[in-house]
Amino acid sequence: MRSIPGIVIHHPALTTAQIAAHPGQRFVEYIRAMHKAQGYKDVGYNYLINNDGAGNYKAYDGRPDSWMGAHTYGYNEWLGICVAYGMGTTPPQAQLQALSDLIAVLCKTYNIPIDRKHIRGHREFMPNACPGDQLYAKLDYVVELAKGSKSTAKVPPQTPPQDTSSEKHVSDIELRWGSGASTKALLIDDTTYIPA
Repeated sequence: MRSIPGIVIHHPALTTAQIAAHPGQRFVEYIRAMHKAQGYKDVGYNYLINNDGAGNYKAYDGRPDSWMGAHTYGYNEWLGICVAYGMGTTPPQAQLQALSDLIAVLCKTYNIPIDRKHIRGHREFMPNACPGDQLYAKLDYVVELAKGSKSTAKVPPQTPPQDTSSEKHVSDIELRWGSGASTKALLIDDTTYIPA
């Protein structure tokens, strides 16, 4: 079993309508297809939390925990959780509870301390807006919920590892120039690409 030092929280940077059009497991398949189109071998996140279409928020399996993630360049040994909520909105309490329960189970399973040093937002590793201002503002609260979680769920047995060493690591970045101007760009592995 690989060492898992912590958990990175993400959001998909999609609208509420885009997320609602893909309830439950369909959202995982939607993100999987997007990631594969970008050169990933599978969905980059280990878990995705979404509405099942009937008003319940659940954690859905993404990439197996035994595989290296593809969600946070330089920190893919951490588990990645994508919380499916629309940009500019606030995740509902039921979704925050599902997130905290999943965090509690994962921390217990992999001996990860339940604290903000080990449970972090994507933006804490690189300059971006992920996991969105609304969720990022709630991370301390989510960690406190996880500490008190009574969830008895267990992480299921994991699939054998897959070679993901040839995957591209893609991040949206913003370059700031000395003049104060900025440019949106892509960081793919260690190379920056500026759109024409």
